[in-house]
Amino acid sequence: MPTLKSQQNIEELEERLNQADKRLRELNALNKLSQAISSTMDVDKIMEIILAETTTQIDAFHSSIMLLQKNAPDFFTTLARQKKAKITSSLDKSCRTIAGWVLKNRKSLIVKDILADPRFEGLGIINDELQSVLAQPMISKGNIIGVIVFQNLKGQSVFTEENQRIISIIASQSAQVLENAQLYQMLAASNFKLEEANLTLEQRVAERTEQLNRKKIQLEKALKELQESQNQLIMKEKMASLGNLVAGIAHEINNPIGAINSAADVITRCNNKINEILKEKDLTENANQYQKLEQIINLINQNGMVIQESGQRVSKIVKSLKNFARLDNAEFQKADIHEGIDNTLALLHHELKDKITIIKDYGKVPLIYCYPIQLNQVFMNILLNAIQAIENEGIIKIKTFSGDGNVRIKISDTGKGIPPEHLNKIFDPGFTKKGVGVGTGLGLSTSYNIIQMHKGEIRVESEVGKGTTLTLILPMK
Repeated sequence: MPTLKSQQNIEELEERLNQADKRLRELNALNKLSQAISSTMDVDKIMEIILAETTTQIDAFHSSIMLLQKNAPDFFTTLARQKKAKITSSLDKSCRTIAGWVLKNRKSLIVKDILADPRFEGLGIINDELQSVLAQPMISKGNIIGVIVFQNLKGQSVFTEENQRIISIIASQSAQVLENAQLYQMLAASNFKLEEANLTLEQRVAERTEQLNRKKIQLEKALKELQESQNQLIMKEKMASLGNLVAGIAHEINNPIGAINSAADVITRCNNKINEILKEKDLTENANQYQKLEQIINLINQNGMVIQESGQRVSKIVKSLKNFARLDNAEFQKADIHEGIDNTLALLHHELKDKITIIKDYGKVPLIYCYPIQLNQVFMNILLNAIQAIENEGIIKIKTFSGDGNVRIKISDTGKGIPPEHLNKIFDPGFTKKGVGVGTGLGLSTSYNIIQMHKGEIRVESEVGKGTTLTLILPMK
């Protein structure tokens, strides 16, 4: 039968075993908690795990965690749990009061009856059923990052120093994890804001780039219009200078041509008079001499006719040149397009070189309001291009007709034609297929702009090896 001392030893051993078993359970629980809170970076999830484990460990009726906001004396994340109830983010005033005391004093708190504790008189503990309180600061790297508070009501168990020891260990472990999770979430939020800022910046860059592209297109269009206006102004100045020059030259040429024509007329009339006198004389005895004299007179007549025809030809050219470039044609007025085409053909007569046949098919076309000198320039450019497109012999056909409130001038040639890939470029400034030293590439571009200024239209059809047709469409009004 065991002695009293043996019985005491057995009881002490059992007590030690119970304590060891309890500590082992605590260690397992703490290890499990440590693994659970380390497996996530979600602050709310970590707080939920801590509340669930600690509430069970110390048999608390109500528990809550409050985390401090960085650089501010207020809580920004709070969770509360009541036994057998869902976790909530709302806290009663008692919890905030107790947590405030812990923050102010920077130490843990264990109270058996808080309503009887003089430290909390007048601090707003409004729950009359509240009795035992345990509160522990959560400290990481010397800084309090939050407070964990446990409460039991009257009639429930009172928190012990052993409970405080366990909560102190859990708070110490959890503080660093929670701070890391907070930093991670702050970093994630910053990254999200940065990504949003980058996206916004990319959108703004894209919008700005689009604006700049639109501005570039507008500037290019304005530059093109400016260049076209400048070309037109230069051409207008050239035509005005040409008009002055032609007027002067025509005046100077007209005087000697008038004298030549008059002299040719005098020679012709004198020869006719001599022939009449000779016919009245009886020259049968000197028939031989009369025959020679008649030959000489005929030769003089022929030369006089040549002189007269040449003078008329020069007069006609001078008149056409004056009509083509006269200054009064620079005004907006009614004009006969047939007269403009004919004057242009007269000036291009030397370009035809007896190899190109001109076929005119003029319809009944009314006078139209226009700038005659500018339309003459268009006719000159198009006809000159048609002539240069015909390498050997060929035909240029000019057809005019009216209808639908418009006048149409079709100028067709049997030249080499334009390749399809160049058709949309022929009106571009500087475009030319004539080769180096032939033209400036502004002829058709200038013509296009002149027709546009007249509210008209210019169309082109072409087939390589067969020829090209340009149609000018001008409004009658």
